[in-house]
Amino acid sequence: MKVPVDVITIFVAIAESGSFSSASKVIGKSQASLSIAIQSLEIELGFNLFNRSPSGVALTDDGYHYYQECQRLLADCERFNHAISGISAAPLREIKIGVDSLFASAELEKALIDTLERYQEVNISVTSASSKVLSEQFHQQQLDMAFGWYPCPDTLSYRRLYDVQWTWVVSAHSVRNGSRPSIRGKSLLIPMEAEVLGLRDKGVLSRARVIGSIELLLELCRAGKGAAYLPYNHVRALLACGELVMVRQACGQDVWRTTLLLSPKLNQHPEFAWINEQLTNLPSHLLAEPLYAVT
Repeated sequence: MKVPVDVITIFVAIAESGSFSSASKVIGKSQASLSIAIQSLEIELGFNLFNRSPSGVALTDDGYHYYQECQRLLADCERFNHAISGISAAPLREIKIGVDSLFASAELEKALIDTLERYQEVNISVTSASSKVLSEQFHQQQLDMAFGWYPCPDTLSYRRLYDVQWTWVVSAHSVRNGSRPSIRGKSLLIPMEAEVLGLRDKGVLSRARVIGSIELLLELCRAGKGAAYLPYNHVRALLACGELVMVRQACGQDVWRTTLLLSPKLNQHPEFAWINEQLTNLPSHLLAEPLYAVT
């Protein structure tokens, strides 16, 4: 059985975006052509890859195992292409990297620092901004790599990296003795737009307040001015000392996937093949850690 790489790419895009419509925008093909490709692939494999519903698609157990194999195959193809293209590539002089600190990790920081030490002749700059700003800079070719939250990247050159745990927290002083911590009736302090975070309930949207500064957001939360929604690492110390308490089973999802946008021009350079290898070896599920400035 021979499955074309483009069909595998279609399958992976649908699995990661959660719908045929989102995948069609990423790949640039019609939903009908994607549907035909997946139906033919399922017939060829002899099992269903997706459970389909009006709200989207979800991988079956067999589909999930096949997805893992496809990820490995595409990664091998990418490494092969890097190796071949790097044979005649000119030396890489500069790499511009953008990181959304909400989706950074200690492991990612180590990979970037190791890259700086290994390729001291390459000018590697690291800046921090929101995922929205980084996406704009990437598409304006101001960045070669952008790490952040991109649920449906509008480029084929991207990689899903690791999961980041998020949680709602409130000031311990706002919780009455014996009562259960809750976000009910409180202002909702969030670091990015509510729609981006999947908060669509009208009651929630009316109470959402976007605070771009994590420090200010935490200060307001500690003062009892609202409930904050942040990666666990940003609130871990305050939870440990009892200043904040976690709110369980609140709105929003608990895990967010960090995605890397890649400039196609990097594929020509052996230096990037090494960086890519480090990213491939990152654990798939992490608690986010703050990314400190790399100099």
